[in-house]
Amino acid sequence: MKKVILLIAILMEVVAVSSQTNQLNNSYSVDIFGDTIVTDQYGNKIKVISKDIFGNTIVKNGNGQKIASYEKDIFGNDIVKDGNGNKVLSYEKDIFGNTIIKNGNGQKIASYEKDIFGNTISKDGNGRKVASYEKDIFGNKIIKDENGRKVASYEKDIFGNTIIKNSNGRVIGSFEKDIFGKTIVKNEKGETIASYSPEVSLDSIQIIGKNSILDSYIFEEIIKNK
Repeated sequence: MKKVILLIAILMEVVAVSSQTNQLNNSYSVDIFGDTIVTDQYGNKIKVISKDIFGNTIVKNGNGQKIASYEKDIFGNDIVKDGNGNKVLSYEKDIFGNTIIKNGNGQKIASYEKDIFGNTISKDGNGRKVASYEKDIFGNKIIKDENGRKVASYEKDIFGNTIIKNSNGRVIGSFEKDIFGKTIVKNEKGETIASYSPEVSLDSIQIIGKNSILDSYIFEEIIKNK
């Protein structure tokens, strides 16, 4: 679903991760086979993302057990399956170019549409507005709830880092680059939540993003700077 993502959930994700020290400092790198390797803060392999002979993306846990796959159907839609091959999500486009998310039973559970101002509107399965994603005059991303109240913003500092703030302007996370070009994700305490080596493919980051909203935002940030 590329750059159409559930940005409103990032606020909750950052707060949740910052309180769970066992999730801190996951690292993403590429091995000699081109697979993306995810390791925890202690260096333990916890996830491997690779391609099969058909071009599908396969996700395995640290023990080599398949836990998910991401495929394209004949219409070009993104299909997410669990480790047993059962479809759990699909991301489709309607005739207007909106992104429609359905569950494994084909039931619509969310959609992302553009309004006349180019803002992205998030709706639930019944078509009710739940959030909007806008830009202010400075180019910052503003997330608003269903009533138009600001809940979070994404701004650039003088170093080009992306700073996440809540509705009161308090910093709750950031995305930075180190001197080696690695993307560093930090929580409100400045603790590293995750890091991505420059050679990690955009496809792998997008795949990770479909399981984690925080990673999904990183995907968008890297896409913009490529």
